[in-house]
Amino acid sequence: MGPVSLLINLLDKASGNLATFLIIFLVVNLGFCHSFCLAFGGSVYDYRDPTSAFMTLIRLAMGDFDFNELYNTNRILGPVLFSVYTVLTFFVLVNVFIAIISDAFEDAKEASRQD
Repeated sequence: MGPVSLLINLLDKASGNLATFLIIFLVVNLGFCHSFCLAFGGSVYDYRDPTSAFMTLIRLAMGDFDFNELYNTNRILGPVLFSVYTVLTFFVLVNVFIAIISDAFEDAKEASRQD
């Protein structure tokens, strides 16, 4: 069994858990999207509406953010929301994603050995 077959088998085994993960990821991001929009929508252009806030949070999760703008807008809520979102996204959701992929990889590898 080649590497492409292993990848297809991995995606097949992980698809159910990845669908559940996607729903959880969207719920978390939509919640933070509305939080950031309500807290900073009137003063920070990137959070002016829920769609822009959602895209800004995705960019924030990828490492593209302006912490000083949040901090200068609200010196308490800015760092708190930023820190909670960062911790939840990076340390919890990314680790859950890695665990799903790792578990599916082990299952796919075992299935390829049996063939």
